[in-house]
Amino acid sequence: VPQLQRSELERACEDFSNIVASHPYYTVYKGTLSSGVEITVVSTTIKSSKDWSKHSEDSFRKKIDSLSRINHKNFINLLGFCEEEEPFMRVMVFEYAPNGTLYENLHDEGFDHIDWRGRMRIIMGVAYCIQHMHELNPAKVHPDLHSSAIFLSEDSAAKIILECIQSDPMRRPSISEITTMLRETIAISPDAATPRLSPLWWAELEVLSPVEAR
Repeated sequence: VPQLQRSELERACEDFSNIVASHPYYTVYKGTLSSGVEITVVSTTIKSSKDWSKHSEDSFRKKIDSLSRINHKNFINLLGFCEEEEPFMRVMVFEYAPNGTLYENLHDEGFDHIDWRGRMRIIMGVAYCIQHMHELNPAKVHPDLHSSAIFLSEDSAAKIILECIQSDPMRRPSISEITTMLRETIAISPDAATPRLSPLWWAELEVLSPVEAR
């Protein structure tokens, strides 16, 4: 993925004034590049290299390497990153998902209702993405899949979730088997499960976790 300049991100995020979420360890901004592409910018709240440990730097680089390997239509893909020393900055730039999370769409007032066909399309998008992640070498496993971690694209295509709840891993079906069974049942292909209106794809927003930030 390309390394971006701070000046470009400043313009995109209106001098970093367009904050959409705050956390003790990171801040999330919404931005628009000069090309018109909407982006999500995730920046560490650490402002000095003195407070940025070698472990944090290693974790940041490993996450960039890991995310850059997951290129799937049902994943919020990493578009780039920015690292500067003065002023200190460590940033990851992701695709923007305009329709909020699956949880919001299912439970919050003011969001459009998702019919059952739409829900099945979301499920299949998640299943195809997980299958892709599991088939990577080495495999990438999502550590915490839930409806708040699934964002929806402009035409409400999905992102990532479907837990196989089975305590005995030897009896747990593989995601490939699950995807095959679901596809045979509801007849939604990978193309039908992916976004149609937007040129951007999306998926889970991964940022520095509290553990990794130390």
